[in-house]
Amino acid sequence: MFLSIRKIRNQRYLYLLETVPGKKKGTHTNRIVKNLGNFDKLPEEVRNAYLDKKAKRELAKSFELKLREKDISSAVDTVAKTDAAPTRISNFNRLFPLNYGHLALKPLWEKDLGLKYKIEYLQKSSTEIKTWRLNDLLFYLCALKLIDPKSYFSASNSKSNFLYCPWNNVVQDNFYRALDFVYDHRESLIKHAVKSRLEQTKGQIKVAFFDCTNTWFETPYDDITWQVIRYTRKTTLRLRDQSLSKEEIQAYLESNEFLENLTDELELNKEDVLRMRGRSKESRFAQPIVTVALAIDQTGFPIDCKVYAGNIAEIHTVEPMIESLKKKYSVKDIYFVADTCV
Repeated sequence: MFLSIRKIRNQRYLYLLETVPGKKKGTHTNRIVKNLGNFDKLPEEVRNAYLDKKAKRELAKSFELKLREKDISSAVDTVAKTDAAPTRISNFNRLFPLNYGHLALKPLWEKDLGLKYKIEYLQKSSTEIKTWRLNDLLFYLCALKLIDPKSYFSASNSKSNFLYCPWNNVVQDNFYRALDFVYDHRESLIKHAVKSRLEQTKGQIKVAFFDCTNTWFETPYDDITWQVIRYTRKTTLRLRDQSLSKEEIQAYLESNEFLENLTDELELNKEDVLRMRGRSKESRFAQPIVTVALAIDQTGFPIDCKVYAGNIAEIHTVEPMIESLKKKYSVKDIYFVADTCV
């Protein structure tokens, strides 16, 4: 593809063109791919690049790569930088477009929900994290769920593709540290966000709607089975280190002593049990599931959420959710209306 100026009604327009076969055999013609706008109104960097033969070719390559994202500003910015650092021109056509959709969500995050200041306070008072900001990374992860949902590993690889990204230097391990932080402070963060929004809108929770769904996991075992497997492996390795024979190890694993220790281990870790088999709404009865419960107010704004083990019936999630709403938002009068509970 290449760039060319065409004059229409005394106005010059910059076009991105490509050469295609003509109607007659052996001929070629130029096809307009994109009208880039009035040339005289484009940024000065673009006009200067067009006048430079080498920069013009690089600019055309950049527009071609960024055509789907329509990210002209990123190409212009790079052209400007190549004037000061010509050695970077070779990397020009490998640049990624910069996304900016998260900037529209930033006022909602900071002002309406007040999460920036809450997270900064919690980071300072309850963590030892000093070299990077939890708020910046958590905002990026939440915004990404709306803009371009993907795994946390992929999110880490895409973090530099955003305009204004103070999380750019955060390493992969810190993504999981941020998730641990959210898990530890989830109740406090939800409560703060809802109360901040109610203060902004001068509203109150009058009616709450509640429902459950479930999701499945690609694993052959539920969490209790995994705990049994891990504890058995751990015990076997410990006995091997003590130079016990295979027969002695097998005899211990079949003993009442091992069974009692295993029962104590399962009781100690019962709060970690979530992935269990239950009534899957997607008919995934071979895989373990978890139940996700969500409560919203009369405007549709989420006010609480919980995750329950997959083997817990939905009816048993109602009372804990009601108690949570009462505790968080001082709800007093409760009238529970339901269609069916299974």
